[in-house]
Amino acid sequence: MPQNIGKWKDLQLLSNFVVAKDTGHSIVELRKLEHLHQTLCISGLDHIFSEGDALEANLRGKKYLIGLVLKWGGDTESSEKDRKVLETLQPHTNLRELKIEFYGGTRFPNWVGDHSFSNLASITIRNCIEFYGSSTCGIKPFRSLKYLRFKDMLEWQEWCCVGGNQEEGGILPNLCRLHLRNCPKLTKILPLDNLPKLEEVSLLGLISFGGSFSQEPQCPKFLSLNGMHTLLPFLEYLHIDSCPELESFPEGGLPPALKSLDFGCNKKLYASSKKWGLERLNSLVALSIIFEECEDIVDSFPEEGLLPTTLTHLHLSNHLNLTMLDGKELLHLKSLKRLIISNCPKLKCCPEGLPTALSRLEIAKCPLLEQRCEREKGEDWPKISHIPAIYICD
Repeated sequence: MPQNIGKWKDLQLLSNFVVAKDTGHSIVELRKLEHLHQTLCISGLDHIFSEGDALEANLRGKKYLIGLVLKWGGDTESSEKDRKVLETLQPHTNLRELKIEFYGGTRFPNWVGDHSFSNLASITIRNCIEFYGSSTCGIKPFRSLKYLRFKDMLEWQEWCCVGGNQEEGGILPNLCRLHLRNCPKLTKILPLDNLPKLEEVSLLGLISFGGSFSQEPQCPKFLSLNGMHTLLPFLEYLHIDSCPELESFPEGGLPPALKSLDFGCNKKLYASSKKWGLERLNSLVALSIIFEECEDIVDSFPEEGLLPTTLTHLHLSNHLNLTMLDGKELLHLKSLKRLIISNCPKLKCCPEGLPTALSRLEIAKCPLLEQRCEREKGEDWPKISHIPAIYICD
């Protein structure tokens, strides 16, 4: 950064301000830069001498900023100092996007999530490894927020709720995307009825979570998906994986707006396949099924009426006992454009008929099928030669 940047009172764009450890730039230099626009990133916040310096930076007076990134260095000397610094770095309420990284405090100040930030649409909080949560750290009703992401929150235990009800639209009535990643001690999150407009949800590495829904790997305590069809009516993307105790999809069906479903299918879940209700998902276009420990299940797929005719993409993987694809059922998928088959070592041949709309076929780790589909030579080549794009890898 240039010297004396604090004197550039008319400066409008400053992408990254680095707080020096000893001599060099102090955060106080931001005090008079009241015309900053776009997004400002402040790194090295662990080098701030005191919360008084942070207060002098006057972030609250920078009304033209739409994005703010606050970064500590990861080596926390005092969680209380970090908390006080963050408290004094409160930005103007015009802010639309906030990111907090490597913060060392055990809780967040009151302004984080305060309803006065009526324009704030996106919050990302990551690598706050000391934060554990408490009964006083709840989220208040936050009507403007559309995107919320937490990542690498190693001590976070509980997501508390403060205020908000169904009549008011819940805690986060307009949230569209929720991502929680690597929060190994988190046992509880917001009830789904607080997220009425959720479209995309992703949970990864929540090894202590045993709550009401789950979308990504490592949720071993997860049993059911009850109530998703009514609680998440706008959900479009759902990924379920490594949930070995999951026994069934919800009794009332999956969310009706689903466009993409990607799930790991264990033995218990496959046993209830006639009750999956996928055929009722009129918006579903992409389906990926990864079979998990299903060596002794049926050797043919799919069962009659199992798949919705709206599918354009289908991926089947890891079915170690699969020997045959039911061509009659696949022919019902008149919109299917892409078919991926991987790690099905016993699959012997392609079905007699494939959907005429199919434009891409991918085969991997299926040695018997690969041999039969060898270009110009394989016995099944005449069945697939009309497909424009064919990819076969061992």
